[in-house]
Amino acid sequence: MTSIVVSQIITVVIGGSAIAFRLFSLIGHWLGDIGMLRDGIEDADAIIAYNPIFHGGCSFSLIAFGKGVLKVLVLTISLFFSIPFLLLEGCITELVLKDDSCGNNPNNEDEDAMAEFKDLIHDGEMGLDEWTLRKGVDDMKGWIERPKALNQLIKLLSTTPPSYYGESLVHQLKAHYDLVRPGHDVSLLTIVLLVRIANISIPSPLSGTLSSSLNEVFKILHFIDKKIRASSFENKKKSVLAETLWKRDSFNSLLPKIVKKFGNRGAFQNQSQLDQSTAIIRGLKEVLRRDYVRDELAMLTDFIQLRAYVSIRELHGYIEQLFVDMMNEFLAQLPNVLLKEIIESNAEECERTVKFASNALCNMKNLEALVQWSFPVGTTITRLISD
Repeated sequence: MTSIVVSQIITVVIGGSAIAFRLFSLIGHWLGDIGMLRDGIEDADAIIAYNPIFHGGCSFSLIAFGKGVLKVLVLTISLFFSIPFLLLEGCITELVLKDDSCGNNPNNEDEDAMAEFKDLIHDGEMGLDEWTLRKGVDDMKGWIERPKALNQLIKLLSTTPPSYYGESLVHQLKAHYDLVRPGHDVSLLTIVLLVRIANISIPSPLSGTLSSSLNEVFKILHFIDKKIRASSFENKKKSVLAETLWKRDSFNSLLPKIVKKFGNRGAFQNQSQLDQSTAIIRGLKEVLRRDYVRDELAMLTDFIQLRAYVSIRELHGYIEQLFVDMMNEFLAQLPNVLLKEIIESNAEECERTVKFASNALCNMKNLEALVQWSFPVGTTITRLISD
């Protein structure tokens, strides 16, 4: 590094000197030209003074302007060619000051770390392993970001516990899927579509909590969704569609088409809020073109309409309960998925995987008492972090 710096400084100095000599020579020529121009200007002044035709002053003003432009041009070019020398002086000053500060600081951290590493080399493999482990733990502490706020999700899971008594709504939904399309499973795409259905069919004060809650943990849910199923074209497609649908706008743009399909806009608006919501849920699948999302949406809306609701709050409560059950179904797999990902990651990806796992576990720590976690044997989230 020292050789490189010295060679670059020499190169800049030599090259800058050549530019300087050329600049001085050029300025000399310019000064000669300016002298000739000055003499010409004096002659022009004499002509203007002698000939009354030019007493208007227009030509004299143009010549004065030309003199000013030349002066500014010479000054600007001179400053431009002096910039490399100013930068070089600043770099040399900074290097000298840095060298002095390092020499005057006996407790320099880099020197201490290097000395410690050299000592451990002589202690054998055991000492080196301990040093590597300690440095790894220090790096992990730096990786662990400030835990993400999960206020909406914590509030939702605290007020709406999962329906584990009897059979959860997720299991009922899976059974419904098996009847319509055997082998089709609930995925993150199902969760996103459920929230979008709530956004368009239920007033925002009620449905807004679902959107905020999903947004807080979407990244982790997307990671789990990609890992808990066997890799296949269908699962990859569902994962990509879920991410795309969540980043896009909601289904609100479909509302005019649904109302138009209903027939009479006035009659639609005169209905109760519950009737409007059920009409929207029923009409969603009819205004979408036939594709993978439309098929998934059709199965989900049919499942929601299996029940009869007496109020809009009951409809919202049912969708909210289904959402909470899905959250528990997915988030419960996080510890196992992270452990599997770390074990199976190669050497190049291990650091990135451990960083993601550390962040995910720290963010999910606040949910430890609210989710029925599926841990590796003998562990909890707190123990996974501390270990």
